[in-house]
Amino acid sequence: MATAPLTTGRPEGRVPPHDLEAEGSVLGSILLDATAITRVLDLLKPEDFYRENNAQIYRAATELFRQGEPIDNITLADELTRMAVLERVGGRAHLAMLQEGVPTAANIEYYGRIVKDRAQKRRLISAGGTVSALGFDDAVPADEALNEAQRAVYDIADQRVGTKLELLYPLLKDAMERVDAQMARGTGILGVPSGYHDLDRITSGFKNSDLVVVAARPAMGKALALDTPIPTPDGWRTMGALRVGDQVFDEAGRRCTVTFATPVQLDRECYEVVFSDGERIVADADHLWLVHADGGAEGRVLTTCAMARSVLGTDYSIPAAPPVAGGGLAVASKVHVIREVRPVPSVPVRCIQVDSPKHLYLAGRACVPTHNTSLATAIALHAAVHAPIPVAIFSLEMSKEQLVERLLCQQAKIDSQRMHRGMLSDREYEQLVMAIGPLENAPIYIDESPVLDELTVLLKARQAKLQYNIGLIVIDYLQLMKGRAGKDDNRVQEVSSISRSLKGLARELKIPVIALSQLSRGPEARPNKRPMLSDLRDSGSIEQDSDLVIFLYRDDYYNDKSEEPGIAEIIISKHRNGPTGTIKLRFRKEQTLFYNLESRRSSADEE
Repeated sequence: MATAPLTTGRPEGRVPPHDLEAEGSVLGSILLDATAITRVLDLLKPEDFYRENNAQIYRAATELFRQGEPIDNITLADELTRMAVLERVGGRAHLAMLQEGVPTAANIEYYGRIVKDRAQKRRLISAGGTVSALGFDDAVPADEALNEAQRAVYDIADQRVGTKLELLYPLLKDAMERVDAQMARGTGILGVPSGYHDLDRITSGFKNSDLVVVAARPAMGKALALDTPIPTPDGWRTMGALRVGDQVFDEAGRRCTVTFATPVQLDRECYEVVFSDGERIVADADHLWLVHADGGAEGRVLTTCAMARSVLGTDYSIPAAPPVAGGGLAVASKVHVIREVRPVPSVPVRCIQVDSPKHLYLAGRACVPTHNTSLATAIALHAAVHAPIPVAIFSLEMSKEQLVERLLCQQAKIDSQRMHRGMLSDREYEQLVMAIGPLENAPIYIDESPVLDELTVLLKARQAKLQYNIGLIVIDYLQLMKGRAGKDDNRVQEVSSISRSLKGLARELKIPVIALSQLSRGPEARPNKRPMLSDLRDSGSIEQDSDLVIFLYRDDYYNDKSEEPGIAEIIISKHRNGPTGTIKLRFRKEQTLFYNLESRRSSADEE
C-alpha cells in the first residue's frame, strides 16, 4: 500500500514566501500613526506575519485597538509586557527601530497587501502538501480525497474574500426571533425610533446596517471670510471676531443677536464679489445673496456666488439697506449692482446665525441668510433619552458647547434665542433645570473634531461600539469630512469614498448611521424648490450607497406668503426597504425643534 511521503509542504531547501521589510513597515506605520491600523484590520491577521515576533507585535496592537486604547511605543510595550513577550520580540528598542524605519504611514495598505500576498502563497504551499499527501494515501477514497483537497484550497480563498455564503435555514431562526421580539414590543418600530410618528410609520425606525442621509440646502446660507466687516452697535467688527451673544444689525437696520457661530472652516471653494462702489467681499461658493433679479422692487431671489457669476449678463442688485445708527455708525442705503464675481484661492471662512425674523444680517452692506436645521439632533436626543439607545455624534460644524446648548434647549423646549440673551422667564428657567436630569443620564457621546477623515471616523466609531455599545451614529456633516482619495483625485471621488466607508461602517457595526449632507444649488434654480435625489451634492455615490434619503423643505423660507407657515416637509425620496413619501412636521424656529402634527399626540409632544 502506498503511503504519503514525508513532506513539509514546500520543496526541499526552499524558504517560504515572505517579506520581512513589508511586515516591519506595517508595524512601523501603526506606531507612526495610531489610526493607520484601521486600514489593515480587515486585511491582516496576526498569523499572516511570517516572523512570529512581528505576529506578536501586531496581535498586541489589535488588542489595544479593541480596548479603545491609543497605540504608541509606550502602550504597545506595556501590552507586550502583559503578554510576557516584550523581550522576546526585541524589547522597546526594537519598537523604536520599527517606527523610525517608516517615513510615513500613508502606504500601510500597500505594505499590508504584500504581507497578505505572501501569507496566501505560504498557505497555498501548505495546502499543496496536504493535497499531495492525500493523493499518496490509499486508505482515503478518491472522492473523499478530492473533497478534502478542494476544501484545503477553498479555505485559502475564503480568507481572501473575507465572507462566506450562508445557508438560508439557520438564518430563519434569527429572523423569527426578531419578529417575535417585535410582536412582543407591539410598537411597529423595528429600528431606532425618530420620535416622529409619521416618519417612524414609513421607516419602521432606522434599521441596523442602514446608511441614512438627511439633506437640505447648505445651512440655508453659508460662510464669509474671517475679515469680512460686520456692522454692530459698537462699530465695525469682523466675521472672525463675532461670538454668540454679540449684537449686529439685520437687513432692516434693527439690532439682532448672534445665536450661533460655526467653527472656522477650511478648504472651501471661494469667490470674491465686487460691487459697483468698489467694495469686495470674499464668500464660499454656496453663500446665498438676496438680490433683485430685475433691478426693481419686485422679483427678489436668492442666488449663490457661483450662480451669480454664471448670469452676470443680468443686472443683479443687493436690496437697499436703510441707514442704521449706533456708536457713530451709519450704513449706506444705496443699491449696489454686482459688478464681478470671480474665483479666488480658498481662505478660512465661517458663518453666523441671528435672531432676526428673516435671519438676515448686514455684512459689508449686503444681506446674508443663515441656517437652522436640527432634525438630526432631535432624533439623536429622542433615541438616547426615550429608547434609550447610546448615540455618538460627530460634530464637524458645531463645537461641543454649541451642540450641548442646542440639545439642552430642545429637551427643555425653550427659546434658544432668549436663553442666549439671558431673558428666560421663571417658567422657562425651571424647564431648563428640569431638562438637565434626563440629559444627565442620556447616553450621548460627542466628538467635536472640526476636521475628520473617514479613517479616523471608522476608528472612533469602532472604539465607541466596543466601549459604549453605540446603537446610532450621527455625522454632521458628510461634506466636511476628508477622504482617503489621492491628491490627484477630485472631490467627487473623495466624497464617493466617504459615503462607501460610512455604508461599510453601518454594516460592520450593525447600527444605523445618519449622515447630514449638503445639496447642490439645483433647488434654487427651479420654480419648485423642493429637493430631489439629483441635488445631492458632490457625488451620485451618496444616493447609491444610502438606504434612506430624507430631504427637508420649508416653504415659508422661500415664500413670504406660504399657505403653510411653520410647516416643514420631510421628503423621503429613497427607501431601499420600504415606501417613499412626504410627511409634515411643525417647526418652531425659536426652539429649533420639530413637532408631530397629529392632534391626538400634539398635546403630549408639546408639554
